Amino acid sequence: MRRFGSLLGITLLLAACITADPLAADPLAAASPVQAEGSFTTLIDFGTLSATPVGRNCELEAALRLEFEGTLAGSAEGQLRVLVLAPCPDVFASPPGTFRDVFRASLTFTGTVNGRYSTAAIAYGGVTEPGGAVKGLLRVNSETARGALRVTAQAGAGGFYSGPLTGLP
Repeated sequence: MRRFGSLLGITLLLAACITADPLAADPLAAASPVQAEGSFTTLIDFGTLSATPVGRNCELEAALRLEFEGTLAGSAEGQLRVLVLAPCPDVFASPPGTFRDVFRASLTFTGTVNGRYSTAAIAYGGVTEPGGAVKGLLRVNSETARGALRVTAQAGAGGFYSGPLTGLP
């Protein structure tokens, strides 16, 4: 199992992802962007959950499914990795969102994007604050649409996404 590395490294990587121009040097960027928006529900398969102590922290892995409504309509399935800033016994004794964490997920989306059938690779990453508020980024990449969508959500429940997608008619 590959480790996250330092929390500082993860934080810097997330900051770069959130502030970088996701459409630079993208051939689909010439198309007029569509403002994507909608909601999603988070479904974590706790039957696949594994935990590994990492120093004083806890690394979790589980199967993840996101159900989308709005500009994205369909589902995305993949693997979730979370570095929770608390010891594993404390993590398992508390509901999701109790402790600060950083997470990332690699997902495959199937459904429609702006009304057109599509499959897409989705990279989802972000930070959960104590109390469960999530801020993150969904990076969508398909043959017909690309973009980086900002996310506000609640840990373990779901939330809302918005941002530009290019390459759509």
